[in-house]
Amino acid sequence: MFEWFDRIIESSSQAVEYAEKHFEQLHDREKKAVKNVITSLGYGLGIACPSLIVHRVVGGNKKGVVIKEAPKGKEYNVISYDKKENPIAVRSYDKFGTQDAYYFYKLGEYIWAVKLDDHTGKAALCDIYRILFQNRKIKSYYEICLTPYVDSLWGEEYEYPEDESISVRCRQYSYTKEKVQILKDIPVGLECSPLSEYLYEISGDGKKIAEYEKVGNNYEFCREYV
Repeated sequence: MFEWFDRIIESSSQAVEYAEKHFEQLHDREKKAVKNVITSLGYGLGIACPSLIVHRVVGGNKKGVVIKEAPKGKEYNVISYDKKENPIAVRSYDKFGTQDAYYFYKLGEYIWAVKLDDHTGKAALCDIYRILFQNRKIKSYYEICLTPYVDSLWGEEYEYPEDESISVRCRQYSYTKEKVQILKDIPVGLECSPLSEYLYEISGDGKKIAEYEKVGNNYEFCREYV
């Protein structure tokens, strides 16, 4: 599993290089968007984030909500969409004006979102997102954090039962690369392990999430999110 996560982190560097090389095209797509949606301030990708759990479990549902017009003197997001209702960019605004945007693009089988500096076209030092859809449903979602000191990720892998009345399952991973060489023999869920693993069961309507933490070889119930 550590090698698998390491490859995901390494692949994000190629995704960043692609985004920087095609900055002008990505910026042009944003300007030609067929729809722009204003929302209250949300972190990361805001309402364009496809994760079924990240906002409730991590951020208290702080993905933002759609509003009619930009609030004066307050922070907010603008989400740009193409004619197929796919997100093109997530741009934040504050009292000083526009901030840099996250741009969405397809590379291989994945959709990536990278934040680029409006002036230089270079990637900002923040999270990179990798998303995979299958049959119009979210299959995997990764937030990859690259810094000069530590590389890490938050990952989600989804399992959909044939019977839609049964809960969707999501295995969630929190992994820190730099710990692997020293602590790779420590089992998942124990103190100082480079990996934490959780299992989420999501109700069919998406309104209830049950959380289980992996400790050794077992999962222990943590709580429910409603």
